[in-house]
Amino acid sequence: MERYVPQKQTRYHSWYEHWHRYYFIAEIVKDRRVCDVACGEGYGSALLAKRASEVVGVDVDKATIQHANETYGDIENVEFIVANATETQFIENSFDVIVSFETLEHLSEHQQLIREFKRILKKDGLLIISTPDKLVYSGDKEHNEYHVKELTKLEFEDLMKSEFKYNMMYGQKLQLFSVIEQFKLDKHDPDKLSCVVEETDDEPVKNGPNSLAKYLIMIGSDNPDTIDNLDLSTVHSFSDKENQLLNHYDMQIQRLIEIDKQNHELLKTIDQQKYLIGQLMSRIGL
Repeated sequence: MERYVPQKQTRYHSWYEHWHRYYFIAEIVKDRRVCDVACGEGYGSALLAKRASEVVGVDVDKATIQHANETYGDIENVEFIVANATETQFIENSFDVIVSFETLEHLSEHQQLIREFKRILKKDGLLIISTPDKLVYSGDKEHNEYHVKELTKLEFEDLMKSEFKYNMMYGQKLQLFSVIEQFKLDKHDPDKLSCVVEETDDEPVKNGPNSLAKYLIMIGSDNPDTIDNLDLSTVHSFSDKENQLLNHYDMQIQRLIEIDKQNHELLKTIDQQKYLIGQLMSRIGL
């Protein structure tokens, strides 16, 4: 199974992408009972527990849940249990918020999963779910061996609309920091728009959100007030204090520049050796 383990990984792409989603929603779970479905190693559940009244982390893998309990089990308002995402065994109307990041693509039973979420969610509750956009993440190729069934943006929208009346969609992408932007922003509000530079003569600058967003985040509810009252930014960026991702890229670029210089010097040396060999061969009549 594909896992992100924060204790074992450096702050590069995966750290930004995984942590940002939890930080993005941290404030809206305040004082609410939350179920983190496919919680993995438990770091996200532990983060949400700082705001939520209670967090139940669920994962189908026993070893993963054991690790989560060993690492975060001392947090008073967090519980980790083994359960199948499509058949959780919770009673109806159990949770104010259900969070499920990067779960959908690992299953083929998408409709069953969303229906189970709706069953255990309170009538005015909130589902927050993410998945990669197949067209951006994989295109026409099989990008990830752990993914069973990826969805396009349109397919993801249709799936959510089939069970939830009111939905908001965000897109996430990495730009030396992680960015989450809301789709369908008010085009008359320039503060809510990002500038995307395109190297074409026809349209050199394009204003709008989510150019090639790699991940899609949907927030759904059957209660319009639940959606309307969300205190979420339309654009949300995330980085670390030391800016390790940018520093990493700078180091790699400098390393490649040095390698390029060395290759250039080697090519010059090879050309000089070829010239000397040619001179010697002509002297001996070869």
